[in-house]
Amino acid sequence: ARERVPTAELGARQRAEGFPVSNFGDGRYVTWGGGVPLVLDGEVVGAIGVSGLPEHEDVALATMAASLLHV
Repeated sequence: ARERVPTAELGARQRAEGFPVSNFGDGRYVTWGGGVPLVLDGEVVGAIGVSGLPEHEDVALATMAASLLHV
């Protein structure tokens, strides 16, 4: 949520630029799919994280949950 994009997008951006997530120096960052920021009126107010299924299913569930919250 800190970067204001889903974790899958953050990971794709980092890989495209040739920078591993370890460059953040913060073990709380992840770059596989399943994390979705919750944005309300342009401000990040939280996040949803789903893990344990194949990545595409984690992404689908997190995205669906965010849409149900109407943010």
